[in-house]
Amino acid sequence: MKKIKKLLSNNLKTITAFIIGGIIFGGTTAVVAAVIAANQVTYTPPSGVSANNVQTAIDELYTRASKWLNPNDMGTPQYYATTGTYKGWCNSTDTNCNSYADFPTTSTTPPAGKNIYAVKYEDGQYGVCIKRNGKEHCFRGRNYKAEAKHVQEVFSDISCSVYSKNVYCDASDFYCYVDSNGYVGCGDYGAGSSCYVYSAGSVYCS
Repeated sequence: MKKIKKLLSNNLKTITAFIIGGIIFGGTTAVVAAVIAANQVTYTPPSGVSANNVQTAIDELYTRASKWLNPNDMGTPQYYATTGTYKGWCNSTDTNCNSYADFPTTSTTPPAGKNIYAVKYEDGQYGVCIKRNGKEHCFRGRNYKAEAKHVQEVFSDISCSVYSKNVYCDASDFYCYVDSNGYVGCGDYGAGSSCYVYSAGSVYCS
């Protein structure tokens, strides 16, 4: 009995390593098998989702979530720079919204000679873009958490006014306002023009 105890004691590390190794490699095999199996599990998608298996569905939803969190990654945008009031996402708080015209152009190139214009993203959301210091910056409506930080980064050369539910930045060339109710708006002092995406849904440029 003493010899057996001594043998176990001398080889405890080896025995323990063997057991842990079996658990790790066994667990890894199980995880890998589960991932592979996810490609083979059929999936009946809801409206708007094209995936027909679990793995593809996860990948598709991840891509959509990534775009939502990044206001500058919304697919191919549609720009316009004419004046007037236009249709937005049209919710019930704006009874006139559905009577407004949709975007008057399907141009996917920012308008030449303009430093401020509205934008419509592939997912139907709207925003306002400005060209400041030679770079385009777009602020998406209904994306307050991201845009409140974004607008301060764009106007980093001045002090923005930050309140509990909105942010206002006013420089010598542009001003922009972002509100937690979904509203975003900017103005170009040089051209005397402005664009707004209202919380009620409509888009206006002057």
